[in-house]
Amino acid sequence: MLHRFLRQDSGSVMTSAAILFPVALGAASAMVDYNRTLNTRSAAQEALDAAVLAVARSEDLNGDIQNFGSQFFDAILEKGSSTGFPTQSNFVFDGALIRGNATVTTPTPLLGIFMEGAIDVNVTAAAMPPTSAPPIEISIVLDTSGSMTAVDETSPDAETVTTVDETTGETTTTTTGSSRFTNAVTAAKELVEDILAVNPNNAHIAIVPYGSSVPVNPQQYGNVLAQTSLTGNPAPASGDTSVRVTPVERYGDGAYNDRSPSVYPLEFVGSGDTYEVTAADGTVSNRAYTYTHAFEPKPLSNDKTALLEYLDGLHASGSTVGHMGFMWGWWAISPNWSAYWSLENNRPRPYGTTRKVMILLTDGYFHTPIRQDLGTMEANAGGNNAAAVVEYFKKACDEARQSGVEIFTIRYVNGDSAALQACAGDESRYIAAQNYGELFGAFETAGTGIIGEGVAIPRLVN
Repeated sequence: MLHRFLRQDSGSVMTSAAILFPVALGAASAMVDYNRTLNTRSAAQEALDAAVLAVARSEDLNGDIQNFGSQFFDAILEKGSSTGFPTQSNFVFDGALIRGNATVTTPTPLLGIFMEGAIDVNVTAAAMPPTSAPPIEISIVLDTSGSMTAVDETSPDAETVTTVDETTGETTTTTTGSSRFTNAVTAAKELVEDILAVNPNNAHIAIVPYGSSVPVNPQQYGNVLAQTSLTGNPAPASGDTSVRVTPVERYGDGAYNDRSPSVYPLEFVGSGDTYEVTAADGTVSNRAYTYTHAFEPKPLSNDKTALLEYLDGLHASGSTVGHMGFMWGWWAISPNWSAYWSLENNRPRPYGTTRKVMILLTDGYFHTPIRQDLGTMEANAGGNNAAAVVEYFKKACDEARQSGVEIFTIRYVNGDSAALQACAGDESRYIAAQNYGELFGAFETAGTGIIGEGVAIPRLVN
């Protein structure tokens, strides 16, 4: 019996199992909780990266970024799959970078059987804000003529309805949905938001709508207008801020360029101005200038709310005086016109210190002059007003580019592709959009050209 007892090893197995079981259990628990900690670290790092980027995009880097960053971090972490919970997060701006650090406590319930029941996970992140981006001034020149009211049949909300006349049996097909104008305004608003999101402090945007004219209020801009109208009528009496007059094409040394209006005042037409019209039978009559339009230009601003509200208030009507829309788009960002804009924040900076960009959109041809003698004044027009408008437009584009202005042109469904390509000067900056999707793609292309060539997007740094 003693011999059998000495040779019995089943108890050794049980003893070994009893000794190894806690070790195996501890190892398995460690693996489970280790994976939990890794997941928490990954979630915490993603949340902190998002938080420092959000702080970097904020408009006030000297404000309460600690509270903003912490709330953002907590919200992102809570939405994620992390099993940890934040105990502390800190955010500071050191003048160059937004720096953040956070501690997230991760429960370790299985390891807690053997040791402490939680592990602190520490993460850090830093982001470069867009305040270091170079200054840029952008002029968005929008066609608000009557043709822009046409429904874009490719719009997502477009719907075609066919009706049958019960008496005649004739069918009528109509299409409802967003107009070209509505789509253009929406695309412009998205561009404004995108640019100011990545460069809220150093990007300023002007908006110039044009239809039959680009009007001005002589009480605000009287210092740049001639003393009398194109036909010799006196300027409106002072004090009436409701009066709008229409500046006409400049000629002589002030033509096609951005020379100071204090040196080359703007001739204009207003109420009471007429021009002669000769009928086919030779009869001569006077016709009133009707080139009035509801919207004055919106000068440079980085106030996103004000810019979006201005765009929302526009509507489309009239003909397409695109060459004058272009001129005002250029003048809105020209330092030679700084005195013209009343507020300091509206005044363009000098050439060479600020990037200057124009984006012009149209769905039509530039054939309509304001001054009726344009065809005879433009040497290459041969007396043809429509040809004179195109020549005026192309020469102005050349002058603007030579001054350092970058020009993007967008042809929406219709328009003079040759003139628009010539204006852009670079085929990559002329964009033809035949439908809704291509229109938004055109603005995205222009935005990428702007953002990708100088506007510093907030980014994570090591």
